[in-house]
Amino acid sequence: MTFASKLRGFMGNPTATFGAVERDKLSSALKYASICLVMLGAAAGLMLTLVSLVSWEIFFFYAQFLGGPPFRGFGSYDEAHHAVRLLPIPISVGYSIAGGMILIFVGGALTHLLVYLLGGRQRHSYRQTLKALAYGATPAYLLGWVPFIGGVAGGIWAVVVAAIGLRELHGITTGRAVAAAGLPLMIIVLVIVLLFVT
Repeated sequence: MTFASKLRGFMGNPTATFGAVERDKLSSALKYASICLVMLGAAAGLMLTLVSLVSWEIFFFYAQFLGGPPFRGFGSYDEAHHAVRLLPIPISVGYSIAGGMILIFVGGALTHLLVYLLGGRQRHSYRQTLKALAYGATPAYLLGWVPFIGGVAGGIWAVVVAAIGLRELHGITTGRAVAAAGLPLMIIVLVIVLLFVT
C-alpha cells in the first residue's frame, strides 16, 4: 500500500486497512509514523508561527498551553516575541518525532502487557502491538496540530483505530482491544498532566 492509501484507509476503513498491512514489517509502520510525525510537527510549528503574526497574546497563551521546555520559560510577551523567530517549526518537528516515538514504544509496552493478559498471546508479538499503535495514531497525526480541540478529537479517534488494529492483528475481541488500547493512553495522559502541573 502507498503512504496516501494508508492515510485514507486508516481514517476511513481501518478494519480492511489493518488486514492489508498485517504482514507489513515493523520498519514500514515506523517509517509511516515518522513521516506523519514530521508532518504533524511542521503543521503545529506553522500554526504557532501564524498565530504569532496575528496576535502575541494568543501566541503566548498557545505557547504556554503547549507547555514544553522551550515554551515553558516564556515569562513575558517580549520573551515569546524574540523566541518565535527560532523555535516553532524545527522545535515542533523535533518534539513531535521524539514524543511520538516515545509514546509508541512506551505505550506499546503497556498495551502489549494488557493484550497478553487479555488473551492476545496466541497469535502475534510485541511488533504487532507497535504496528497497531503506529498506524492507529493516524487521526492524531492528522488532527493533532489543530489548537486545543485537535489533540482531544484526534486522540480519541486514534484510540478507536488502534483498538481496531489490536483486534485485527491479535485476534482478540473488540471489548478487550478497547481496554488494551484505552488504559495505557489514560495512564500516559495522567502522567503528562501531572508533569505539566507540577
